[in-house]
Amino acid sequence: MNGRTCRVLLVVLLVACASIAAAQDTGYVVFAKHYLERGNHLTVPRPAQISAPLSVFASRGEYEPASFAVRAERDLEAVRVELTGDLLGPDGAVIPADAVKIRVVELMNRWLDSGTFERVECFLIRNRPRDVAADTTQRWWLTVRVPDDAPAGRYETRVRIAPANAEATEIPLRVEVLPLALGRARGMNYFMYFHLSYFPEELRTPEYVRNCYIDMREHGMTTCTVYAWPGDAGKVGVDRDRFPTNLPMAAQMDLLRETGLVANWGAAPWIGAECYGSAIWRMVLDEGRQGGWPEMLWYLVDEPNEARLPTVEAVMGRVAEHRAQCPDAVFRTTTAGAAWEPVSHLYDVWIAGCYIDEATIARGHEMGREIWTYDCGLAPVDAITDRHYFGIWTWAAGLRGASHWAYWDGQVVNRWNLKAAWRDSEDDLRDYTTTLSYIYPKSDEIIPSIGWEAVREGIDDARYLLALEEALERGSEVGLPQKLLDGAQAALDEVRASVHVNSLGEERTRCKQLGEQTGRSGVRDFERRPPEPDLRADDYDRMRYAAAQQLMHVLDALRERGIELDLRAGRQPGESAQPTPMQALPPREGLEGDPYLLEACEDLDKVNVTFAQKHWDPTGSRELRIGTLEISTDEKVQGEGSVHWTVAAEDVAARRAEVEDLGVLPLDYLYGRLWGPIDEVRFHIKCESPRHPPLYALLSASGASPSMTILDRDEATDGWREIVWDVRDAEIGVSERWGKIVWLFRFYAQGAAFEADDGIDLYLDNIRLITAPAQDVSPQFD
Repeated sequence: MNGRTCRVLLVVLLVACASIAAAQDTGYVVFAKHYLERGNHLTVPRPAQISAPLSVFASRGEYEPASFAVRAERDLEAVRVELTGDLLGPDGAVIPADAVKIRVVELMNRWLDSGTFERVECFLIRNRPRDVAADTTQRWWLTVRVPDDAPAGRYETRVRIAPANAEATEIPLRVEVLPLALGRARGMNYFMYFHLSYFPEELRTPEYVRNCYIDMREHGMTTCTVYAWPGDAGKVGVDRDRFPTNLPMAAQMDLLRETGLVANWGAAPWIGAECYGSAIWRMVLDEGRQGGWPEMLWYLVDEPNEARLPTVEAVMGRVAEHRAQCPDAVFRTTTAGAAWEPVSHLYDVWIAGCYIDEATIARGHEMGREIWTYDCGLAPVDAITDRHYFGIWTWAAGLRGASHWAYWDGQVVNRWNLKAAWRDSEDDLRDYTTTLSYIYPKSDEIIPSIGWEAVREGIDDARYLLALEEALERGSEVGLPQKLLDGAQAALDEVRASVHVNSLGEERTRCKQLGEQTGRSGVRDFERRPPEPDLRADDYDRMRYAAAQQLMHVLDALRERGIELDLRAGRQPGESAQPTPMQALPPREGLEGDPYLLEACEDLDKVNVTFAQKHWDPTGSRELRIGTLEISTDEKVQGEGSVHWTVAAEDVAARRAEVEDLGVLPLDYLYGRLWGPIDEVRFHIKCESPRHPPLYALLSASGASPSMTILDRDEATDGWREIVWDVRDAEIGVSERWGKIVWLFRFYAQGAAFEADDGIDLYLDNIRLITAPAQDVSPQFD
């Protein structure tokens, strides 16, 4: 061991000893942790992170995050985090304390199956006192918004961490304000798929959409999707929509203009355009010209494949007819997956999958196509991939847009991998798994995720690089010194050399295949490795800072020539629009907080997200069902209602006239999941009709399907009765392909047992699956 190694080890040992001593004094350790690094409640600090200052740099008007964590050696109560005061800068300059937003990093249960989960950092909730249990870690997130008029220089304040039952600790927060004011990412089309129909009914208002648009704009977006079907009740017009869950096209476009979301070069994909032809297309174009709308791209047939190829050909035939008949009514076409070779010649703008490779990009450029990308498979927990994708990867690949599915798609699932009801509560962020949505829509705020904040940072990387390219081009035109230009070019070259364009898609594909091989849920979405393993978290900051320094050098040299390059040119009037206050809705009542609840029996339209079918009365068995199915809001055990199934003797007689063998009279609930270590199936029934056949419940599996009698002939329940079915030793069939899968919960009567004066009048409520307590299998981070 040489002397240098010994000195390094000694320093590490001293720092570790100091942290242990600090923890002994206060009961906890505070440590800085780069926001791009993953963490959870088991994260342990590295020696260099302990009591380190939070240091960031930013241009005027820019947002910049930092994060730190508390590792508790004993239970900490009501830990408060706040700034000790304003950030003080040069010559008395001040960044007010309220320009720094503090949020608590919330842990989300990522359900691996119904019995195991891991806790992952995901959403950023409002700052408030927080208990931290012994031997756990809690992270906080700070976002500085530099005022537009802040003088350049270094600013500092302190962050105070104050448990109610322990001594307070303070760490420095330092902000370097650069003498720069950047504009939006020039020429880039950044967007999130945004469909109002996915939002809860209470939030489908122009006011809420307006706030969403402002939130997108403040996170770097330069355009947005427009989901619109201009017409209803046999009438057409941009001031109406076929679907009541949607805002009319004109209302959406007005809000886009009012908020300045779409940049002056931006184009908004119109999803719904394929449903129409030349007359409606011409009407939309005319309305857009009169209303001063931004360009709209006709989004035609989502994600084309072999099965959808005839639809693509038919729609593109209508496009060709329109262009021939109306040469003055021009529009460009696009869709997700447009780079697929059999159709790529038909689309003007490709929204290619983020797994696009260099060869496909080169083919698109040779064809004169504008290329954007989308990722429909990244959970909002992977900050480094989000920053990389929206930032240096898109820039280095020479693309003109990037996007995610989705801003919010409502696909939040519980431990059974079934869609959970929106509760307008932060409990949703902890209890359920959010896979692809980058925000959580609460009635009184829009809650960001780690991924959403990292998307903005990636776009900021692009803003610096694009500004440097612009300055370098101008500097070359006016003959600035070659040494200066070479320095700027070297900063750009370093970034470009650090990006292997194919690696982003290769890692996504690797994780997708790994998930398929192992059967583990969410591997593609949650378990991607950094797309560039050689780039550390702070390398992204270092390269951005180098680009910023070179940009300042070139701008200074241009000013010496009397040239002032305005990097913020082209601002939209609405870019200064501020969000409107939002009011919390009254608390929602329901059963969704029950960890064992599978089905609350309150919604017949609830969809099984895996099979894209309704849970109740699924497609495969719908023709077998007899009678009437409805939700009763009068009869219920808890919650808002129960499922009510009635079968009259006339219904059975009519079916017997149609079929030779009636078989069973079923009511099915689509489960379609791996059957884990479940001890009991519980549900409530109510049946007070005097005449009915015996009624049964069955777990429909591949092969052996256990069943039980829930009511004997003519047996009444005398009110609600809970059925407790012990299934620990139940024999459930195993499929060679799928394993032990239960497809359906079936409630039924035997057709042969249904007598002439029988009927069924059955209420069902609150299906629960009782298991052993779920196991936390979270990995440990440092």
